[in-house]
Amino acid sequence: MYRWALDKDKPAVMALWAKGFEHYEPYYSWYFSTVYRPELTLCDFKGLHLAAMLQISPYTLQLRGAALKVAYLVGVITDPDFRGQGRGHALLQEALGFLAQQGYAAALLYTDIPAFYAPLGYRHCYTRQQLSLPAGMFPLLTAQPHSKIAWRAGSLRDDISVLSDIYTGMTESYHGYIRRTAKDWKKYLGEHHCDKALLSLAESRAYLLYTVDDEKLHVIELGFACADTLAEALAKAACLAAAAGVTCITWPAPPDAPQLLPHIPADFWQRRPFVMARLINWLSATEALACPESVLPILARLDTATRTQLIFGVAGSLEGCSELTPPEQRHLTELFPPLPLWVNEYT
Repeated sequence: MYRWALDKDKPAVMALWAKGFEHYEPYYSWYFSTVYRPELTLCDFKGLHLAAMLQISPYTLQLRGAALKVAYLVGVITDPDFRGQGRGHALLQEALGFLAQQGYAAALLYTDIPAFYAPLGYRHCYTRQQLSLPAGMFPLLTAQPHSKIAWRAGSLRDDISVLSDIYTGMTESYHGYIRRTAKDWKKYLGEHHCDKALLSLAESRAYLLYTVDDEKLHVIELGFACADTLAEALAKAACLAAAAGVTCITWPAPPDAPQLLPHIPADFWQRRPFVMARLINWLSATEALACPESVLPILARLDTATRTQLIFGVAGSLEGCSELTPPEQRHLTELFPPLPLWVNEYT
């Protein structure tokens, strides 16, 4: 039986989450006291037992000049005792029906098991450039000319407006990113507060959100006003890493980071698939994108996965597409050129 969670279901939801995911503190308690919303938690009950569930996290996505209502799917899990019965796919299909009714344009998710979602039309539409720079290469960062901008320790609670201004300016040159509201920022920074994240801030120009362990400085997010301040922010990260005595800096970077930082050798970058996406209501998405009506019959001949990749800007999405003639393929590629998508973390 599918239904949205009620207040009385919270212990069962928390128990299934703990059963399937990490439930370290303080994150576990913070999430279920601050982020969790029963009305956006879709449950599959087998009698009185919670067999599977997923949670919907609404956001606004900026894509091709349009603001799209999207849902990030989080906490998708089937109780191990009920796996192998098709419950996960059935629950996801039920969620898609609800999202379509509510006007969502697309669903997005992180996953370590993309093959599970592929039959439902999800495809990896985002990639990341993962930087892993050993300590011996830190001088590459610190030796670059820079303007000696002043940095200070930031506050995850009090500096949201400064972070938001930098982030908004930075993302103007990208597609596929989340428009963060003040509420989104509070959730995002609250999660990383649980991880003991630190913030270093150069007023109005750059920020570093990061954690440090025994071996690495992990840059969670780096906000920058331009390529020059990006280089300066990484130089700051190198100084912080050296002071902490760690052996490596890691950074999940935007796809164009290697071009913005040509002094970092290509060997230290690794391109990795990131977020999967699936169009829910492609007609509403094309309306938001102001597509000409003449192209709709052509798009209608494509399957969900191909339409998703095309509109989300995946290069080569129409290769080998037998449903379209070569002129139609060229027309769609001109209308929806490939994009270097970048999406940040979400909660």
